[in-house]
Amino acid sequence: MTFIPPYWYYTEKVVHPKPEIDYVIDVFKKKISVNQSKNISSYSVKNYFPPEVIWSKRYLEIVENIVVQVGLRKSFKYRYESWGQLYTKGLEHDYHNHNEFKEANEATISFVHFIKNGNEPNFRFINLDTDQIHIPKQEEGDILIFPSYLFHKVIPNKSDKNRFVISGNIAIINPQK
Repeated sequence: MTFIPPYWYYTEKVVHPKPEIDYVIDVFKKKISVNQSKNISSYSVKNYFPPEVIWSKRYLEIVENIVVQVGLRKSFKYRYESWGQLYTKGLEHDYHNHNEFKEANEATISFVHFIKNGNEPNFRFINLDTDQIHIPKQEEGDILIFPSYLFHKVIPNKSDKNRFVISGNIAIINPQK
């Protein structure tokens, strides 16, 4: 049996201006240290104004469009969180899922926006029961959307080129709450 996890792509490529990308990566390198997942992430940094907030308005639009794409905008409320992740040479993110962020009566959708990755297939899904992996297309500007329960990882960066993504979760809140 072939492992093909459920996922889809945002309706268009989203490309930020190169000077903004360079600025965000530069601030990440200077202000954020490598975390336990072996990447540089603004996810768990406290008391810090992450540089990727320059794109906040754009991600608010993207999340709104994703919720519309899946047909949930008129029936549910939602909230979202996003964070940046930088992978310099040797850094990675081991297999994990985002299901632990799910609260009672909420279904969660996750996304990853490939901002700078050299169009290399660094991100992959895994079926932990069979050890099969699935590598989706991942070009710069792509936003990959998937259920938060799917296990995924980012392989080690073997190049001197930086990789940078914005990851996020969208919690679809049950209106019965």
